[in-house]
Order: sequence, then structure tokens, then C-alpha cells
Amino acid sequence: MKAILAIAVLLLFSSGCFGCNECSFWSRCDGDVLEVCGEGPDQVVGRDIRRFPCEAPNETCATHGDRNQYASCVRAPKVECDVDSFDAYCDSNVLVDCGAGWEQGRDCTSDGPVCVVGDNGAICAVDPITSCDPETYEVRCDGLQRYSCTSAGYEKIRTCKLECVESETTAAVYCRDS
Repeated sequence: MKAILAIAVLLLFSSGCFGCNECSFWSRCDGDVLEVCGEGPDQVVGRDIRRFPCEAPNETCATHGDRNQYASCVRAPKVECDVDSFDAYCDSNVLVDCGAGWEQGRDCTSDGPVCVVGDNGAICAVDPITSCDPETYEVRCDGLQRYSCTSAGYEKIRTCKLECVESETTAAVYCRDS
């Protein structure tokens, strides 16, 4: 009986892939589509490829890392930058910052609502910039808007997709987006 079981297991593994990985990389570019390897039960076996088309404001894909083993969606045209010395700036309503050695954009519409330049550089914030004390500020909802205070001391508004929730039991204020 053990011999039959051993032969069956051997045939199963030799005839096809059981628990194999569809990929052997962390992330990579396929044109302007970011491919990410993951989601296996233990992140080692059964990993599959997830594909994310790069969209505005980061409409092109770029590789990075010591051996280009990672990839990210970045702004087009691709502009390299130094994470340590880069000063974020506004391009219309897009906050441009440096991530993984490439310029990357964040549309401020959903959590700004505008890109503004203040004393501490460019940020997504309420315009005019509203100062706040992060130690005493009370996060709150107003309709779909979630108001909070950044660690830099600027008020921030995020538009929730479904609702802004003020939980009385946990004292948390959060967006419910799905």
C-alpha cells in the first residue's frame, strides 16, 4: 500500500505542477503593466502573478533595486530622483514626490483636496492651508469628508467612497470604501 501511495505522489508531482509558483520575481514591468508576484499561502509556494495597469498620474512602469528586481508605476516621462534630497512639488493638482528613485505622483483630489506648497514643502491639503495641532486635533466626519491633522500640522481632507464613520465604541474615525 505504501508503495502505491509513493508512486501516486511521485506521478502527481512529475506530471504537473502541484503547489508550484507561477512566478519567481517580486515585481516587474510588462510594458506599462506592473506585475506583482504574491498571494501564495506562505508567500513561497502557490504564488501567482497579479497585473496592475499603470494609470495617471503614474502611467508608466519602471524597475528599481540592486538588480532591478522591483517595479513601480511612475510618472511619464520617467524622471530619476534622489529620495534623500528630492523636494516634493505640485504639478497642477498632483503632488510629485520621489519614490524608489523615480518621480511618482499622487492626485490630491481624494485626500487634499488640492496640492499646495507650504512652509514644509508641497502637500495635499485644504487650501488655504489650515494649521492644526496633531496632539489636540479631533478627527471628524462631515458627510463623505474625513478631516484629520497631518504630523506636519496641516489639516487634511479625505473623500470617502461609501461613508465616513465615527465609531462611538472605539472612538475611531475612518472611511468605509468597500
